Amino acid sequence: MWRHIERVGTVDNLRRIATVKNVDPEKAATAALRIRQAVELRRASRDLSPLSRPLPLYYSALNLVRGVLLAYFGEFGPPRHGLAYKGSSALVECAASVTKEGTFTRFAHSVAPQLSLELEGKVLSLRDAFAVIPELWADFPLLKAGPSCVACVRVDAFVRGDLLLTFSVHGTTAQEFDRSWPELFHWLKDDCERTAKPFQLRVKEPPKDEAAIGDFLRLKLLHDLVRRDNAIWFDHVARPGVTLQHRLTAYLAALFILSNVSRYEPELLDAVTRESTDVGYVVGTFLDGAERFFPQLILELLNGGKPHFFE
Repeated sequence: MWRHIERVGTVDNLRRIATVKNVDPEKAATAALRIRQAVELRRASRDLSPLSRPLPLYYSALNLVRGVLLAYFGEFGPPRHGLAYKGSSALVECAASVTKEGTFTRFAHSVAPQLSLELEGKVLSLRDAFAVIPELWADFPLLKAGPSCVACVRVDAFVRGDLLLTFSVHGTTAQEFDRSWPELFHWLKDDCERTAKPFQLRVKEPPKDEAAIGDFLRLKLLHDLVRRDNAIWFDHVARPGVTLQHRLTAYLAALFILSNVSRYEPELLDAVTRESTDVGYVVGTFLDGAERFFPQLILELLNGGKPHFFE
């Protein structure tokens, strides 16, 4: 994974990208430096415990984002984070407010312009960020912090036949799903209809071929980041009072929050990671996922959204 990041981040490659994007090729040297630092900081984080690991991982992610924005757009906004830390006595309630300018704000607009409008001025807690990351779907209930905003989706697809989506939604009964699915998954309401089976939707227009199946799923759902014999899909759940965001920005926001906890309130991390606790387990899973999946999602972004899989 990170070797691919190094390959993307050579000065020669970034000059080629800058030329294609009509960006000043001289920006390539600075962009390459940022990406090289991202690689080195990630490497330095590997021997650290969760008490200190969030700091280099966040700055690794931040420099990777800034390097990419420099090469592709010629700038990454004002040299600020784009987030302001807000502490709390509970780890999962530690938060960040989204500021008008800065790297996070610029990055959010570049990856999901429509969703970024919803983020402006919002306060995002660590729980909010964890709740929308598909890779934490199975472990999120351990936080006992309300339902996840991610659904796991089983797909049964038949060429020139039914395309069926069966949802696993934390904290939602079959009756609630029947009643409220058009609000929970409003981006699907024009394309899907209920079936007689609990938690299941049918795509109204049967796909014409395998390519049409894949196109629909990639457009409407969130793909798994691990290659499996039987693919797993996810979707966000539009719960009341929840700010949905792209999972790349959710990873970056959560890393920012944890890096500030590590710096200013390390006792909060020590309390959940000194012994084997549920919250500590989720934090460890997230940090492993951020190291593994954040660069993968960046590579997918640079490749026009085409999935990349790595061993």
